[in-house]
Amino acid sequence: MDKDDTKKVVKKSTRTKKDTSKKINELNETVKKTVKSDIDNVVKDIKETAIKEVEDLTNKQKCKFCGKYFDKGMTICPNCRRRNKRSSGDFIFFAVLAIVFLFCILIFYFIDSKVINKETYESYTQKCVLVSYEDLVRVPKKYLYSDVTLVGKVVEVTGTNDGLYNSMNIVLDLNLFDDGYESLVNVEFNDSSFEKGFINGDIVKVYGEYSIINGNRPTIQAKYVNLNN
Repeated sequence: MDKDDTKKVVKKSTRTKKDTSKKINELNETVKKTVKSDIDNVVKDIKETAIKEVEDLTNKQKCKFCGKYFDKGMTICPNCRRRNKRSSGDFIFFAVLAIVFLFCILIFYFIDSKVINKETYESYTQKCVLVSYEDLVRVPKKYLYSDVTLVGKVVEVTGTNDGLYNSMNIVLDLNLFDDGYESLVNVEFNDSSFEKGFINGDIVKVYGEYSIINGNRPTIQAKYVNLNN
């Protein structure tokens, strides 16, 4: 073999080695990617399985007798059919939850009644309907539990003072004519500011809810009572 042929063989051998090395590298990369993908999938499956098991455990309780797990909320184990009593901690938890729930309702009621739905004097008095004694007595169903306005003369004032309100029971005569006929109405009024007082003979204008009628004596839960002399 001459010198040129030897060079050709050497070059061919070198090229073959490079091609082989390249293929080996490509194969290694493919193997690495495949292995990495398989590992990622395995890790993902392990994570999902672990999360599911944790979720299952949080929704289950352990039987005190057979040691098996069953759904929370059940008191009888479906495996051994024995009753598991609730712990005192469960009762404390539900009691605290009930108290918090009740507290939230009270707060919402306070905000709703005192802030959101608070009516002004003008808006309330404008919606009250002016009625007569005959309206209240002859057709009580029409006006019962409605906001009404009436004008009458004070006949009697009684009541109590509990330190928070001057609670007055005012008897009004809606017949303002001295013709011997009385048209009496009971008015219940709580004065929290202690700024108002009424005496017999005063002419007053009442705004409030028609709450009840006993015989022919209507009762008004007054929100405002104004001296109208």
